[in-house]
Amino acid sequence: MDADPAGLVPDPGNAPPCPFCSGERTELMSLFGSHASLTTCWCADCRSPFEFLRWREAAPEKTEHGPPEAG
Repeated sequence: MDADPAGLVPDPGNAPPCPFCSGERTELMSLFGSHASLTTCWCADCRSPFEFLRWREAAPEKTEHGPPEAG
């Protein structure tokens, strides 16, 4: 069974590009950063740590508000 069916936790082998130098040689350092919603990564190109919002990739499902339509 998939441990993260909604895709909310980033794959450790698939860290995002560096926000400072746009480098692709990044790695996941910790699933939790300074807040529970942040992940800490490391860029090997500019040697900078950075955090990113873990759930920014997951789009919320669109919901309609209001009373249900009579059918």
